[in-house]
Amino acid sequence: MTDKSGRIRLYYVEDSAELRTRIERELAGIESVEVIGHAERAPEAIRAIRLHQPDIVVLDLQLIEGTGLDVLKELRGGGWPIVIVLTNHSDSTSKQRSLKAGAGYFFDKSTEFDQFLSTLHCLTVQAVRQTPTGAAPESDGTNRIPPI
Repeated sequence: MTDKSGRIRLYYVEDSAELRTRIERELAGIESVEVIGHAERAPEAIRAIRLHQPDIVVLDLQLIEGTGLDVLKELRGGGWPIVIVLTNHSDSTSKQRSLKAGAGYFFDKSTEFDQFLSTLHCLTVQAVRQTPTGAAPESDGTNRIPPI
């Protein structure tokens, strides 16, 4: 799941400039993560994710054009990437729809940002420890990291 340098390739989809700045700042502190790009619109995100094939996608549900669910539906069944939904639309219906559509993790931007960062850190540690089989860590649909 890592690139040749041993770093996780991450792409994020977020329409808020303020949150994009915060995500960039926080991710810069995680040495094992390489941010390979971002998008504000679903069609742009789908094209870029297919082209660059990141290991992890951080995905907002509400976008300038389209939705995060549109992105998830387009990626479903591809076997990649791990998708972490990070949204202000964290009601139970949105969470259920996201997980059903293929998200591995679901966090509220306002109240669970630190949990999101902790999960991302754990996923990167797992990926670095991963055996050569290429099997990615899987989610059980909760906000918990599966055992290593």
